[in-house]
Amino acid sequence: MKKSYFKRFFLKYLLVLIALVLPRMLAAQTTETFEASTVGQASFTTSGKTFNLTSSYLGFKVVEFLNPGLGYNASNRFIQADDATNGDSMGQICKISDASGSFKVSSLFIYLTGTATQTPNSTNGGGPGSVTFRGKLGGVTQFTVVKNTAGTNIGFALPNNGFIPINFATEGGSNNSTVVIDQLEIELSSNYDYLAIDNFTFENGAPAAAITGNPPNRTVCAAGSTTFPMTATNATGYQWQENRGSGFNNITNGGVY
Repeated sequence: MKKSYFKRFFLKYLLVLIALVLPRMLAAQTTETFEASTVGQASFTTSGKTFNLTSSYLGFKVVEFLNPGLGYNASNRFIQADDATNGDSMGQICKISDASGSFKVSSLFIYLTGTATQTPNSTNGGGPGSVTFRGKLGGVTQFTVVKNTAGTNIGFALPNNGFIPINFATEGGSNNSTVVIDQLEIELSSNYDYLAIDNFTFENGAPAAAITGNPPNRTVCAAGSTTFPMTATNATGYQWQENRGSGFNNITNGGVY
C-alpha cells in the first residue's frame, strides 16, 4: 500500500516564531547606538556580528567629540566619514560591510552636510542634494534607495540633532528591510561631503532552508514500515505531514498511517 507524504522544513528560529510571533520578531532586531563601540575604530561589533567601515576618501569610523550629546537623541558616539576642507570628499562613498555573513537593514539615522560649518542637511551651494543607499550581496546590487533633500538647514535640536531617519521598510516606496545583503553602500551627491550615522538597526540575514535531496517514492505492504531519507541545507529539523483529504496534519515516527 503506497502512501504519499508532504514534507516541510523549518529553521529552528521559525519553529519558535510560530508560537511567539511578536516577541521573536522584536528580539530579532538589533539597534546599534555605538555608545559601547571603540572610538577611532573602523568597525563595530554587536550581537556577535562584526561590521567593517570603509570610505572612498579617508576614513569611516566610530567617533566621540569633546562636546557631548551630538548624536541622535543626545548620544555621544556614532560613526562618521572624514571630510576635507578643499572639497575632495564631495560625493564620497561609504560602506558598512558584514565581516562574515549577511544582514537585513531596517533603519538608521543619517546626518548630512556639505558646508564648512557642518550645518545639518545643507549642501554646498544651497541647492537640492541626495544620498543613495545600495544594498549589495556578493557584490551584486539587491536594492537602491535614493533620499532627496532640499539642501537647506533643518536645525539642530533634540531628539534628532540634525539626523534624518531612513526607514528601509518604506523609503523609496518599497520594503527593502527584508532583503538579505552583506554590504550597505552609501553615496553622497556631489554637493555633500560629510555623513554620520547613528542608531543603525538590522536583523541577521541567515539564508532560508532548502531541500537539496528529495526522498524517493516507497511502496510498502500493509502493517509494514519504511524510511524516507532526505537532505537539506540551512535547516535544523523538519516535520512530516500527511493529508487524508481534510488538510495536512503532523505525523510521528512509529505511528500507523
